[in-house]
Amino acid sequence: MLEIQQTKVRRNIHTILVVVLGLALFPPSLPAFQSVCDTADCSFVGVEKPWPDRPAPSTSRFVIGVFELVLPDGWERLTVLPDEHLRVEYSTKKSLGLAWQSVHSVGIPKELLTQTSLHFADVPRLIFTKAPRDVVPKDAAERELWAALFDLKRMTFRNASDPRIYRSDPVAAYTARVNFGRYTSSTYVTTSTFPTHALMLLGSGVDQETIDSIIGSVRLKDGFK
Repeated sequence: MLEIQQTKVRRNIHTILVVVLGLALFPPSLPAFQSVCDTADCSFVGVEKPWPDRPAPSTSRFVIGVFELVLPDGWERLTVLPDEHLRVEYSTKKSLGLAWQSVHSVGIPKELLTQTSLHFADVPRLIFTKAPRDVVPKDAAERELWAALFDLKRMTFRNASDPRIYRSDPVAAYTARVNFGRYTSSTYVTTSTFPTHALMLLGSGVDQETIDSIIGSVRLKDGFK
């Protein structure tokens, strides 16, 4: 369940909003699998960095899936559709899209994860730690999953730069600057306590400092710590 709580400080702090959200950020299927993607979009690996500092208190606090997080104040429009997805617009050139995703959201066949004993939370980890130069698995199911991962990597992190990996056990975040369509950043946040899903964050016109601030604000909500 996705909840949004916005508080405005006057003399007291009031809870304004709690909603169930959704916004489809990606189509439900990937192109046909390729053996190994040989473009620059598939070649990057993330650089481990310390978990970002927690930002100063904000008047907008969000709960999406199993995560609590803080987004920058000053948004002008909130767009809500089914399935715990959200679009937050700050101006015509600055916006954030958030989605609580599972394997079905990105089109990777669930049976591939089952056959390889992996979870959806492993997908961004592998995307940020594997490249075509690595040895292709010999097992047929692992090879097919390998191809699906590189397809997703090419689509989701197109023209990627400055790829970063943040870890604060049991939470991990994977983020990079991208350049496709209007999007300028692409981020996954995962947790080993709920590995079947991940939080997807797409930024448009949002600088990396702001993305890092959002990542730094992420906490597991009560009941999942």
